[in-house]
Amino acid sequence: MIWRPSVSWSVPARARILLCLALFAPASTRAQLPPRISLDVSAPASCPHTPLLEADVARLVGSEVGEVEPTEVMLSLTHEGGEAHALGLTIVTRDERYERHMRLPTCAEAREAAALLIASALRPDLLLSLPEAPAPVREEPPTERRAPRLGVWLGLGGLLDARSLPGPSGGPSLGVGLSRRALRTSLDARTLLARRSDDPTSRFTALIDLFAGALGVAWLMQLGALRVGPAAALELGVLRARGSGERAPRDGTTFWSAAFVGAEAELPLHERLSLTLGLAVGAPLARPSFRLLDEPPFYVTSAVTGRLTLGVRLHLRSEN
Repeated sequence: MIWRPSVSWSVPARARILLCLALFAPASTRAQLPPRISLDVSAPASCPHTPLLEADVARLVGSEVGEVEPTEVMLSLTHEGGEAHALGLTIVTRDERYERHMRLPTCAEAREAAALLIASALRPDLLLSLPEAPAPVREEPPTERRAPRLGVWLGLGGLLDARSLPGPSGGPSLGVGLSRRALRTSLDARTLLARRSDDPTSRFTALIDLFAGALGVAWLMQLGALRVGPAAALELGVLRARGSGERAPRDGTTFWSAAFVGAEAELPLHERLSLTLGLAVGAPLARPSFRLLDEPPFYVTSAVTGRLTLGVRLHLRSEN
């Protein structure tokens, strides 16, 4: 093995290269690389390759490199604007491959750094004799990291229901919600306007309405301008009946709970305003009913219902 990629070292300045050249060989002698080492250099017109690069590497390596296995060295210099140049170095032997990429302030420093990189790959102990110096790095402005922030919105809308009450009904809904990427969660208060249920046998009539709160969740994926995805909700509340007829008027309430699954779509209209549309199928977790005393029920909630919702969302705080 010719080099140790795990050895850490810093990029020297031009003075260090000149010092090393003076230490390792006489200036009047043009050293050559061992014949089993090939060097291929690609450089732009702004940083022309000079034949001295190979001699610099050979003088840095010196005569102590000994017998080496066939090695290919490929160096690419690239102009990055102004005087800055980047170097890309690849060294390949039979068993290993070493790559290094750096950016330096000038062409001369890029060539000098390349000479040290190549020499250190051929002779790892070379680095131990060099003084430590800070490596030039690209200055980048510090990035401020902020904790993820949830979006907050206020929702206002209406809903149409098929069979939660004795007949089709509708009503308003008002809620708040949180958003984070595709996830939407909401807490709504909603009501369904009263529908009439008649008991012909007792000539009794009741108006039945619904008041409930709902906890909803949706996963909306981007589809063009829309966000579309599955949605689910758990609804808890009360069914209220207000009776009238030949008997004394009677009022009653019963607990309501239902689960809904379906789909939801959201269309942004403005930076802070979006339109929502939802379609769901639901079923009561228990089927409440209304009756007079010990008589059979005059109304039993349907086993399945459907919901259509339409609303707008006012985004009070957007995500970061």
